[in-house]
Amino acid sequence: MNTLKNLIAALRESPSDATLTLALIDHLIEVGEEDGWQRALDVAPECHLLRMEFGKWLESVGDGRGLGYQAMGLSRRFGLEAKSVGLWEVTHHDNDYQRGRECVLPRDWWSQVTSHLIITRNQQEWRDDAWWVRSLTREELEDRIALAFTRLPPERQQELLRAEAVV
Repeated sequence: MNTLKNLIAALRESPSDATLTLALIDHLIEVGEEDGWQRALDVAPECHLLRMEFGKWLESVGDGRGLGYQAMGLSRRFGLEAKSVGLWEVTHHDNDYQRGRECVLPRDWWSQVTSHLIITRNQQEWRDDAWWVRSLTREELEDRIALAFTRLPPERQQELLRAEAVV
């Protein structure tokens, strides 16, 4: 546990250190607990390699979110923290207010996220013409995105995994 705490603390100081990230991934695989992966992603939410390897680990333990996390890592997509509202959010490519490609999903993937929840906008619930999906935590939002990926047709999943391999 102390090793994980030290690695996460070091990652907080140097989030782009590839050697450190690989050491952390090796440790997380060895320990085999999801909580450590989630804590590491909370510290370095922009680390695509960490997210992709977490997806592989999830798949190895039979967790259905695995392919979705791998797809997020490969495509360099993740929820962004909207500090002004205290939430994590993701949108789709038709949104004119795109604050970065990382938080933009293809429309079909996006529709799978939004089809399973009610989205709030200015304290009102609605489903149509949604621009953002927001969650209180990064983990909750990314779990929704990962599970939404699994609801895409298998052919589309493979297409996205092939087309988005940018790592």
